Amino acid sequence: MKTLKPPRLRRGDVIGLISPASAPLPAEKIEKGVRYLERLGYRVKPGEHVAAQRGYFIIDEVLSWVKASAVEGFQYGHVARKLTLPIGLRARLDADGGTLTVLESAVE
Repeated sequence: MKTLKPPRLRRGDVIGLISPASAPLPAEKIEKGVRYLERLGYRVKPGEHVAAQRGYFIIDEVLSWVKASAVEGFQYGHVARKLTLPIGLRARLDADGGTLTVLESAVE
């Protein structure tokens, strides 16, 4: 499998800032990091929940920035094997059986 690398960041590019687990404490560390990136010439877009300690789902934060029907390659979870899932389709999760069944077609 070929590894794809995004283009190098350039001054003026936007960096989206999220907290995939919980925010660092004290919260001032976030602002300090934003100021540092801005001094380097980047524009920073902090996520709505970047300072939250609990009660949000990180994929919702990321998808609020992306207009896509599926996301691939997003580093999430605590396992090495990831999978691509369509967004917004009905699905059935069987936790006892260890299966996830998508109930609608992802393409028209």
